[in-house]
Amino acid sequence: GRGPHGLGGSSAAADQAVLAFAREAAEAVKVERPALLKAAGPERIHRARAAVRRLRTSILLLRAELGDEARDFRRPLKRLSRFLGEVRDQDVFLQTLAGLHENCGSPRPGIAATVQAKRASSQKALAEVLRADWLGQTLDRLIRWLDEKTAATEPMRSGTEADAGNDA
Repeated sequence: GRGPHGLGGSSAAADQAVLAFAREAAEAVKVERPALLKAAGPERIHRARAAVRRLRTSILLLRAELGDEARDFRRPLKRLSRFLGEVRDQDVFLQTLAGLHENCGSPRPGIAATVQAKRASSQKALAEVLRADWLGQTLDRLIRWLDEKTAATEPMRSGTEADAGNDA
């Protein structure tokens, strides 16, 4: 059940921490989206994938408050995660092949070219997802929701706190 502060946490501070974590993750995904279209190197793919994972986890933490919307937010992120994962898998494979080549020569000639072609294909599919309007709309809706919920759960300043410096 939900706690006294609305998000199921034990305190307003805990609720604020979950919302801040989710907002940070959502913003990271939003920032990575256009950057990935310009340069989708292995490190950027890894960072984007981690940001999506943090955001999906955040949505799970907010599931009770989001209700059916949780599914609406998680589905597009799961799809994005799948495409990022395919590219990341190819990057790891290529790094492994490079390490093997350094240590013992090429284990199987031509395999790197096959993996690079698969990565290029996976990256093209990822770019289509990144350009999709539905992804941007999902991120914008989620960020708006988080901002509204954050504003609604911020601790109210009492009159005595606000007037503390005005004792004259």
